[in-house]
Amino acid sequence: MSNTKEVSEYIYRGLGYPIKLENVRFYLYEGEWLPIIDVNRVALAEYHRLIHVEPEKRTKEHETLLKQVGVALK
Repeated sequence: MSNTKEVSEYIYRGLGYPIKLENVRFYLYEGEWLPIIDVNRVALAEYHRLIHVEPEKRTKEHETLLKQVGVALK
């Protein structure tokens, strides 16, 4: 049995709201499949996506992410 697999779609909730990721690799660790995700890369991609969304369409979670990533980029 292989210790890795790939899933075509995965819903990542680690930034406070669900984000659909495609072609996510997983590895088997102590009997549990865990995703291999570069959280910094996902956060930065979401930041760049959200800055083009109209402010009235953003949620509180979106605004929190924009502030956190914006501070980290300074």
